[in-house]
Amino acid sequence: MYYGKKVILRSLELEDVEFITKNINDIEIRRTMGGMDPMSKEQEIQWIKNTWEWREKGSSYVFAVTTHDGKLIGTVSLFAVSQLHQHAELGIAIYPRENHNQGYGTDAIITMCGFGFLYKNLNSIWLKFFEFNENGRRAYEKAGFTNLSNERQAIYREGKHQDILRMDILKLEWMEKFPEYKLRPPT
Repeated sequence: MYYGKKVILRSLELEDVEFITKNINDIEIRRTMGGMDPMSKEQEIQWIKNTWEWREKGSSYVFAVTTHDGKLIGTVSLFAVSQLHQHAELGIAIYPRENHNQGYGTDAIITMCGFGFLYKNLNSIWLKFFEFNENGRRAYEKAGFTNLSNERQAIYREGKHQDILRMDILKLEWMEKFPEYKLRPPT
């Protein structure tokens, strides 16, 4: 497990499936993610199993996000991992909605970046998000990400074309901004 100031990152378990399936199908959560189609319990079980295989191969690292008292509140991932180029893409979902604007997402992002930089020898972590996702933008900026580019009108969502924004953070930037993050249990 990897410890942030507010969250713990741990492996996903099959017993997480009910909570994930219920929350990932909330339209307000899904609208900020790639796909809009509802996910079944069986699809989520397969996805959890896939995360274990991806981690073994080193192609993706997907973790459950919990509070320090063990309450599951979402998932965070590094995917499209390139050991050659030392970069990966970050994805995050915090749910249910009452856990938004509590600092959990920011802390999960900072902690996951620490995992990537300190334990997987990554040099760069990037992410993409939809222009209307202001909560995400604030969390990414607080976690040290800076704007790279916009993909103009790259997605059709909610009746109109919307931009996808891309941000990144480098290992040196993360280490300078968050030197206190050790990813170990508090002492």
